[in-house]
Amino acid sequence: MKNIYSLIAFIITTNAAFSQFGQLQNGGFENWSPSTVYDFPTTWGSSNQGPQGMIPTVFKSTDAQLGTYSAELRSVAVGSNPDTLCGYVFQGTVGPTGPSGGIPYTPVFNTVKFQYKSSMIAQSDSVYLIVIRLFAGVPVEFLSLPAIGGNHSTWTQGSISLTSTPQQELFIGFSIGNPLTGTLVSPVSWARIDNVQMYNGAATVSNVPDPSFEAWDALTVENPDNWNTLNTLFAAASLENVLKSTDAHSGNFAAQLNSIANPNTGDTIQGILSLGAIDLTLPNPFIPSPYNAIPTGFNGYYKYSGSNGDNGALQVVFLKNGSPVGSVTETFTNQTAYTAFSSPIILLDTPDSLVILASSGNNPGSTLLLDDLSFTGGNVSLEEFAAMDVSVYPNPATNLVYIKAQGTYAFEIIDLTGKILMSETNLNTPTSVNIAQLQSGSYLVHIVSNGKYLVETLVIN
Repeated sequence: MKNIYSLIAFIITTNAAFSQFGQLQNGGFENWSPSTVYDFPTTWGSSNQGPQGMIPTVFKSTDAQLGTYSAELRSVAVGSNPDTLCGYVFQGTVGPTGPSGGIPYTPVFNTVKFQYKSSMIAQSDSVYLIVIRLFAGVPVEFLSLPAIGGNHSTWTQGSISLTSTPQQELFIGFSIGNPLTGTLVSPVSWARIDNVQMYNGAATVSNVPDPSFEAWDALTVENPDNWNTLNTLFAAASLENVLKSTDAHSGNFAAQLNSIANPNTGDTIQGILSLGAIDLTLPNPFIPSPYNAIPTGFNGYYKYSGSNGDNGALQVVFLKNGSPVGSVTETFTNQTAYTAFSSPIILLDTPDSLVILASSGNNPGSTLLLDDLSFTGGNVSLEEFAAMDVSVYPNPATNLVYIKAQGTYAFEIIDLTGKILMSETNLNTPTSVNIAQLQSGSYLVHIVSNGKYLVETLVIN
């Protein structure tokens, strides 16, 4: 993983992710939603759960010949100098070097029939049927046979004839491409498989479990709404490293970014949080989001625990026609309590997009907590504050502060001696408060709403 600062240097192209106006959406990280990384059949093993599982190659299809679902195997090109990944499903066990065992299965069979649709790009492209018979744990027959080729837009029956060799265990699977010889299939080729049946002559015999691919589950991951992480990429290996934390500055949640070691390679996986989409197959992986406001300040709160002198970082880059017109950089040092940060923004022109990118650092064990990120000034408005997840904004503030709460509420601004300096009651909408007459320093904001009592610390610059 490249250092965050070198990654920022790659941000040149723009690509629409979602619209911003003046204020950050979900800058308080209160809203999180699960998303599906991939589906996988639960009775059959699949390439989705294998070493290439970060890029799904087996898909649950509702185009079924029998029942509700079928299994779709795909050949997928990955990267700018593309590697080809091929989908497979199987019943049995697979070890580091390939098939290592089967399921208990003793019926005598000499034919495997199945239903399929296919779209093979090259004439030589094929889906292979893999059959391994084992007796006392030892393979007694090992076959890899072409089973599906060409283009078939309607369900077609495939039939593969075998010997009648007896077995105690059976490994059976389908692979787009031949895994034994390493023969690949043209990218974007696919085949759907359904209704697998075992025959001995003309008679059906006991089938393998779930022969029609009806049982599926999903690998899901949770990300903060309107933000992007690498969680989806690393979820297959259980290496998600941007988490929803209840250790929040305000509200219920914050974003926790963890730098972790990849157990397979030893490389560091930084916790990365991006406002725009992330596509690591692109030379410029962090895609800007549309943005056309002119804020004058960027604020937020953080905690940081750096490993071996590490630092966290956050950078905001404003762009117009792909070129930077302003930026803000924050470096995070060790802080055990939430610490405010506030930076001025100087823009050379009105932007049309921006990138916000945060990193937990380069060393495994480093942790960054972020909360209540916001812009101030310019055309960031009271109306937008109404949609935010904070009660006091901006914070730190200079001349004006916005306050809100649910239902009917009252507030007091109190200095550290306990003196009430400003107050209002019977409010039911966000309100702006002129604090220009207050001296720089720390104050308390007491908010009473629906019988609940909230205390916020307000810093005035």
